[in-house]
Amino acid sequence: MSSHSEPSFDVQRFCQSLAQLNQIMNRGVEISVLLDTIAREAAQLLGAETTSIMLVDDEGERLLCSAAHGLTAVERESLEFHRGQGIAGEVLLTAQSVLLDDAVEDHRFVRLPGQVRRIRSMLSIPLLIRGRPIGVISATHPEPRWFSREHEELLAFLAHSVVLDLENARLYRMAITDALTGLKNRQHFAERLREEVDRAHRYSNALAVIMVDVDHFKRINDERGHQTGDYALELLAKRLLEVTREVDLVARYGGEEFVILLPNTDEAGARHASRRLMDAANRAPFDIPPSPILMTISIGGAALQAREEPAQLLARADSALYRAKHAGRNQAVFAA
Repeated sequence: MSSHSEPSFDVQRFCQSLAQLNQIMNRGVEISVLLDTIAREAAQLLGAETTSIMLVDDEGERLLCSAAHGLTAVERESLEFHRGQGIAGEVLLTAQSVLLDDAVEDHRFVRLPGQVRRIRSMLSIPLLIRGRPIGVISATHPEPRWFSREHEELLAFLAHSVVLDLENARLYRMAITDALTGLKNRQHFAERLREEVDRAHRYSNALAVIMVDVDHFKRINDERGHQTGDYALELLAKRLLEVTREVDLVARYGGEEFVILLPNTDEAGARHASRRLMDAANRAPFDIPPSPILMTISIGGAALQAREEPAQLLARADSALYRAKHAGRNQAVFAA
């Protein structure tokens, strides 16, 4: 231990943290909730000013910030390192922990663009699965020599305790996520649709489905190329998410089609949601060099009927979408 006033180790507090994390993991919560809790508990246990948890991207070459404690939204957004870049990037490359007594004196430390936060002490631990790093958890403090080898062992033990659950959650998220848009995929939508239809029938709740198709999307691919078309779908997906509720499920159904599940929503509510979706798509051209692209969408919607099966509900929404497209596109049609 160094001579300055370090945070004391509280065994009881550490055991409480592990118990809380186990409870969260057993509840099967979203990975974002688990990561935020780990970041917060680590900061309190280490007496750190900031903590961050960065996970590798699908290619395994970049660390992206997935959770943080003590960082501003801007700082969190800028926290990104390539393999071998900076301290966190070196930890990803070597799968070895790094403990810095004074970041100012270490050539490996990389200041982020616009960084104003004072960082002197830093501790970075790899999150390892079978010796392979899937991420890095880091802690910082504005005073030099704040962290000790005991802190390193403490954070390593915490990381080891949760890494398997993090990896399982990450793999599950990848399995249910569309790689291009980041939305949920068709398979996950089908599972949720069955669950919500069963729930709606059991408790006499309203439920609606909206199908969205990009008008003349083939023209975008033909004139601007498939990469531009893919980017346009990414941007559209973000706009759709912006105008839907947290309880709604927005998924990519395939190609240029999207589908939205609206729990506790009747036809009137679904019509209102469809207007928000069309306004979001049409409000301004998408800024895609070398020139903006204006996209419109067609919508087909359906509200759940008594004793209706998931496939029937979806088929009625799809039929309504077909009518919207053949009536001139850029409009919403709802099933009778």
